[in-house]
Amino acid sequence: MRPRHAWLIALPNVFLSCAITVFVSFTAIQFALFQQATTVPFGLPNETFAVRVRRSGPPLQASEGAGIRRELVRLLGATDAILVWVGEDFGLAVHDPNGFFAARPLRQGGYFDRADFGSELPSVLVKYGTPLYRMIADGSVIVGGAKATVRGVYDQNHPLYTREQFYVVSFLNTTSLQATYYLSSDLHVVSGIVDLLSRHGYTAQVIPATHSVASALRGLLSPQYTMTAAGLVFLWFNCFLVYFVMFTRFGKMFSVHMHFGATKKALRNKLVAMAWLPMGMGTLLGIVTYAVMFRLSDGLSLVSLPAWVVPTAFALSLAMSTMLLVGAFSYQKIWATEVGKL
Repeated sequence: MRPRHAWLIALPNVFLSCAITVFVSFTAIQFALFQQATTVPFGLPNETFAVRVRRSGPPLQASEGAGIRRELVRLLGATDAILVWVGEDFGLAVHDPNGFFAARPLRQGGYFDRADFGSELPSVLVKYGTPLYRMIADGSVIVGGAKATVRGVYDQNHPLYTREQFYVVSFLNTTSLQATYYLSSDLHVVSGIVDLLSRHGYTAQVIPATHSVASALRGLLSPQYTMTAAGLVFLWFNCFLVYFVMFTRFGKMFSVHMHFGATKKALRNKLVAMAWLPMGMGTLLGIVTYAVMFRLSDGLSLVSLPAWVVPTAFALSLAMSTMLLVGAFSYQKIWATEVGKL
């Protein structure tokens, strides 16, 4: 096989392996989202309720909102309830004086102190690798316009990790009451919180904490996922076409080899063995291209994806390219002629 033929094999594999890596990455993300949708968020116990809170009247003054938050904390203080607040801010909020999340290891530092959940002096956990993380100076960072003490740094291995939020604060340091509240408590406590918020002009609706399997499966078929699959099929066809045209030009060479005793199987095996090196090089180059293209993406970066994505993408790309190569070889017209018959 001449060098130009090796390049003809390697080049389609660059695009093919890049597309397969994107597809495998999307698959990993979609399955992670499926698992999140069908399990209780943040590793909370199964006895967890979700309460969606919206404001049905004019906005409250900041002091009024702070007073309601203190009432909610007093109500929760009489129980062992755990609260995770998910609002429209760039961060999460928790009320966890008993330290439910304290046993989960952080990348740096430690968890909140018990006193942090009763104090309005801001302290924060910061997500590793975010712009906010890079702004930490002297153990502090600016969150919501206020200087907050950094207790610790967490990463994707922590149950409070999300793709959208950059930090975690105590519930008393939130800026709004409108959010989804995940409460690990009994229905009596949840009803008390709903009544309290309703008295202050909020609409509080108890909703399922998890999605059904059917609805989660429907969520897997996102437009981006479908477009990625369609693009992959298009690249498969073009890769097959490149191989087919290349082998068409080898017709006379195949005839000569078969005239001297070569078989179709022997020729196929020889070509596959010779093609594996350029296919492997093209596959590696495609994966590297993907890694460079998406290095700044929080969702598609190989660093933030499971470790099995790269070897799976490499194996799939090499296997698919080999199948296309064998298919292009087998569909040559020469094998239908007298010379090509074995």
